[in-house]
Amino acid sequence: MSKHRFIVGPVMFVLRIGAAAAVTLCLVQCSAEQGADDSSELGAVHEALIHCGGKACAGPADCLSGIPVCALSAGATCYGLAECTYKLNTGSSSCPCIENDVRLCTVAGSGAAGVQICTKVTSSSTTWATCSTTPACSP
Repeated sequence: MSKHRFIVGPVMFVLRIGAAAAVTLCLVQCSAEQGADDSSELGAVHEALIHCGGKACAGPADCLSGIPVCALSAGATCYGLAECTYKLNTGSSSCPCIENDVRLCTVAGSGAAGVQICTKVTSSSTTWATCSTTPACSP
């Protein structure tokens, strides 16, 4: 037997144990992150997405017309042949978000879970709207 075989066996064993531990840790962490209030927060985001909505698509060409403000056309993708996704124009300081993006926030004063919607300011700039428990956006 060569020395190579004595080294490779234990190394492969350690790598397999490490991979199994990483997967287990990931599963435990992901399940721990789902608290009791997550459903209401996700519900708020879902409600905002229904109101503000992404752009439906059946193929990549659908995403190239009517691109949201601060989105790059080079990053337009029809994700899952269902909804357009875009890359943020990070080269512009007036683009903190892509028009109609939604994110979770905490409502000032009450501490309640809320939603912010990225709104168009001009034809080349956006801003995050005030955090609200009842999202409203304009198409």
